[in-house]
Amino acid sequence: MELGEASDLVIVDLDDVPPPSRSIEREAFDEQFAQLAFGLGTVRRRVHSDRASRTPLWVLLFAVIAMLAVLIGNPGSSVSDMHAVPSPRMLDVTTGAHVVSIAYDRIEAVDVDARVERVVRLAGIPDGTPTAVVAAGDSFAAVVHGRAYAVNRSLDRPAVDLGPADAVFRSASSLWVWLAVATTSGWQLNLVSPVTGERGPSSFTPARIGMGRPIGVLDGDGPVLDRVEDGRRVIGSATRSRAISRQDIVLGMAGTSAVSLDCAQRSCTVVLTDLNGRGDRRIDTAVPSGWAIGPSALGQDSGALAVLTNAPNSDSTRVLVVRSGVARVVDAGGHASALAWSGDWLFVTLDDGRLVAIGPAGGAETVDISPMPQGALVGT
Repeated sequence: MELGEASDLVIVDLDDVPPPSRSIEREAFDEQFAQLAFGLGTVRRRVHSDRASRTPLWVLLFAVIAMLAVLIGNPGSSVSDMHAVPSPRMLDVTTGAHVVSIAYDRIEAVDVDARVERVVRLAGIPDGTPTAVVAAGDSFAAVVHGRAYAVNRSLDRPAVDLGPADAVFRSASSLWVWLAVATTSGWQLNLVSPVTGERGPSSFTPARIGMGRPIGVLDGDGPVLDRVEDGRRVIGSATRSRAISRQDIVLGMAGTSAVSLDCAQRSCTVVLTDLNGRGDRRIDTAVPSGWAIGPSALGQDSGALAVLTNAPNSDSTRVLVVRSGVARVVDAGGHASALAWSGDWLFVTLDDGRLVAIGPAGGAETVDISPMPQGALVGT
């Protein structure tokens, strides 16, 4: 092409022009194309139409942190808390139970439903460890230093001195108790009112029966003794007796039946020996024969049985509970020292002062009260 005279020429010094930027072009290229491996060329990228509308990642992180801060600062407003339903407690039901602990120097009465405790040093009863205790209506009798003392459940008047006693047992009437006194010729029984101290009939065991260990009283037939007769171990009264194994652990009387544990096999069996019959009733349990057998308690009216047991080298007590012919073993939650029935409920005191309630269904729960003193336990 020829340049005319009228043409305007622009002279550009190339040294003053910056080199063309290829970084912008490269970025635009990379946005739309991708390099294939092994030098196979390029392909167009799939471009999302909503790419520009996406929320930046740092904004999302900030929102999450803010939500966590709100939840931590207001834990009571969480959805799970608002809809949480508290699990029912066993002792939320009415038990009607009252228990009393007779300690060395004080007496503590507990209304289980009201969680009310009353602790007194009662006049009329000396300091000492009770060796036997039994409930009788609205009162209970305890043996301390070889004498029996009756105490009203309300603890609102002095104890009544009932007289000498080595053991105390319930009678057929809740208005009376039997006091057993060991003499050189046998056992003397005295029927006494725990309310007034009034004395009823007395009786003596025949000399031929001997001493033995009293486990109960049959009204009209005298004490039931665990004794040896003609080289055999027998349980009986003046007119009736039954032979039992020398290895059996005798626990007490339930009506006219002696209650014992037979632990000769791998596990212990509860044996009820009716003094009026020939046969025995046996209830298998899950208590191994090698476990230690501790104090026991028989229900006043239900005939239920409870026994404290401990595995070898264990500080945790298991309670054997037998009622209506069914035996179960309940973990007391610690080492137990005393137990007592109050109606259908069993109560156990632990060495640390806790009072544990075991319900009719077998569940165990600690009663929300102050630690109780160590001592004999009775249900009233």
